[in-house]
Amino acid sequence: MPSLSLPRHLPTPAALLRFAAPAATALVALAGSWLFGGLAGDFLLPASAPVHIAEHRPQPLAERLAGRLAFAGSTPSTAAAPLNLTLAGISASADASVARALIRVEGQAGLRLVAIGDEIGNGLRLRAIESDAVTLAGPAGDSRLTLPKPAKLTPTTDPDD
Repeated sequence: MPSLSLPRHLPTPAALLRFAAPAATALVALAGSWLFGGLAGDFLLPASAPVHIAEHRPQPLAERLAGRLAFAGSTPSTAAAPLNLTLAGISASADASVARALIRVEGQAGLRLVAIGDEIGNGLRLRAIESDAVTLAGPAGDSRLTLPKPAKLTPTTDPDD
């Protein structure tokens, strides 16, 4: 049987050493620059800002626009403010979710702290809070409570002087 011989072209050990040294140096340099780039990128590049989704609340704008609309043949329904309610204080805010009103209900002890949408009684709900008044929505229409005007103090003279 004839022997099959394959040509052997193996590099000599000296040739391997000539090739291995630059290849190892290139590999070390490549790995070092990859590590340095990762570290430098973490410290030098700004971190991406978190995604911010603005909360859009069209309700206050829609209420303002609806208050200005006038349809043919219709008049806004306004009712007299209930006599048993007194507006004692207001914490107004551009953010309707944090605005509050202090209302005194005749015959009840203390004040009620109410927010927009809260029911006050007799079917009345707080609809809007302004800097000096609140709007109540009820079965008879909207009514408005204003802060009481402070009594004017007149200076008095002491009769002993």
